[in-house]
Amino acid sequence: MLIALVPIGVVSWVSFDRAQKALFEVTERYLVDVAVMQAQHIRSNFERLIVDLNNEAEQESNSHFLELLVEDFRGSGQDVHAYTRSFRWAILADEHTADLRTFWNAYGYHDILMVDLEGNVLFSFSQENDIGENLLTGSLANTRLAQAAEQALESGQTKFSDLERYAASGNQVAGFILSPLLDSIGEKIGLIVFQLSGDQLRQLEGNAPRFGNTGRRYLIGEDLKLRTSGALDEGRYSVLENKVRTENSQKWLKQHHNSKEVVHQIQQQAQLYQGPHGVPVVGVHTTLDFADVHWGLIVEIDAAEALAASNELGELIIMLIAMTAVLVLLIALPVTRSIVSPVVEISRALSLVGQGDLQQLQTRAKHELGLLVHGFNEMILNLQVSEQKSSNQYWKQEGANQLMDKMQGDQALTDLARNTITFLCHYLDAKIGAFYVVQGGHIKLSGSYAFRARKGFHNDFIMGEGMVGQAALEKQTLLFTDVPQDYFAAGSGLGEIVPDTIMVMPLLWNHKVVALLELGTMLQLNILQEQFLESMAPAIAVAVETSLSRDRTQELLLKTQEQSEKLQVREEKLRESNVSLESQAQDLRHSEERLRSSQVELEEKNEKMQVQQEELRVA
Repeated sequence: MLIALVPIGVVSWVSFDRAQKALFEVTERYLVDVAVMQAQHIRSNFERLIVDLNNEAEQESNSHFLELLVEDFRGSGQDVHAYTRSFRWAILADEHTADLRTFWNAYGYHDILMVDLEGNVLFSFSQENDIGENLLTGSLANTRLAQAAEQALESGQTKFSDLERYAASGNQVAGFILSPLLDSIGEKIGLIVFQLSGDQLRQLEGNAPRFGNTGRRYLIGEDLKLRTSGALDEGRYSVLENKVRTENSQKWLKQHHNSKEVVHQIQQQAQLYQGPHGVPVVGVHTTLDFADVHWGLIVEIDAAEALAASNELGELIIMLIAMTAVLVLLIALPVTRSIVSPVVEISRALSLVGQGDLQQLQTRAKHELGLLVHGFNEMILNLQVSEQKSSNQYWKQEGANQLMDKMQGDQALTDLARNTITFLCHYLDAKIGAFYVVQGGHIKLSGSYAFRARKGFHNDFIMGEGMVGQAALEKQTLLFTDVPQDYFAAGSGLGEIVPDTIMVMPLLWNHKVVALLELGTMLQLNILQEQFLESMAPAIAVAVETSLSRDRTQELLLKTQEQSEKLQVREEKLRESNVSLESQAQDLRHSEERLRSSQVELEEKNEKMQVQQEELRVA
């Protein structure tokens, strides 16, 4: 009996130890993957917010508007509180914020503020209690917003305020990103400030897929207080209220000054520690830097769930040893071998999992071992599904970031169309593409990729004309297969090829079609590619509308300048006419004076003649 039990005990213990280590390595690797991808996702979302802010800060119309506000405020003779509630302020704001209001409505920021060099909040869309306040000396001087504003004005760099409960917004959680506004010669004239909405703060973390029943991820600040809601139990842990004091959070606080070093350490080792809820957890951390603000990303899962399979294996091993002690007298070694072999196979498979080989077991076993094999295979399947979801999410996020980079800046409409359709064709493996823009009731070709015109080709459509016009009329994506050979083709130096599938997608802004995408592929786009296009359609539409609006503004500015030049010419002619009239009037006055002198002389001579006549009459 001892000869049978000792090998079983040794093999079982070794198997249990290897299984526990392998599961810990799998959990560690998975937590690191989740942390790295989540950190990259959050950084990408925050960088998109910074790109939005910097684009608006570079708009001349916004700088000009703040200059007008400052000049009008100084000339009003009112204090800032009264001025920002005056009729003249309302007229000025209404005349110069059309494009900025379009941006505000499209991207969903809680508010957009403009602040002068003295810290006066001269403009706000939401019209909350902060408009008319001074951030440096007023009631908001002790807020994180005021501190960030002072730093941005001093350094001339983009800043992030971190999160705070903002009194002007009813003590709601708020965060602000700030960027200096420059005049035409590059001098600072103030700040443009984006107040992030609650939805944007939640979207900053993103809707990452769940991992396990107890897996969680949350953000903390340098004060160890939560920066995200919903990750921990409400009531015990709330945003900006309670500190998360765990071994992992304390370790992050000491290491966060060098985020690259921290990420490197995470990729090597996870921690087993007492979690926020008082139960053992396995967790990792990394640092996120947002414009000199440091947050810690904590990713953890209950140890009981992470090591459940090894614990079950340990319980099963104890039960198997006890059963073997009873059965070995009856069945002996052959049965023992049939029991130990599946355990060894499971141990070997767990070791492979620790090395990244996610292969299911093909071993057939009965009773408890069969349940364990089934549970192991389910775990492997869940890991495979989770990795696929993470890969798909990363692909879409990476494409979104690259496309936003291609569309940013003050691009001409044709450049925007060409850059957008070229990127989409490369990213979606389309062989040919066209980008149409709706202008004046006509749909015009503005950009293309690998396009070669054929006989009967048109680059200008009306609503309902052709596939492009029909998609614009219906405001629906149209898909066409079995494309005729005489349809448009992708050309190269060696020849040309006709795509098998054509997709036409309208891009809507405010329920109005502003542009259309036409992509030709050899195979129909898959669901992931279609989801990517649908998710990016609003952003492309906003970029097109912004470019069109900028063109209209530029055209209006040119007309205004032309009218101003004509008015100056007329004023100069009028000034010359006034000078000529003044000279003639002066000559006329001189003539009148000479005439008056002559008249006086004649009157004197006449009097003398009358006297002489009187003397002659008397004589």
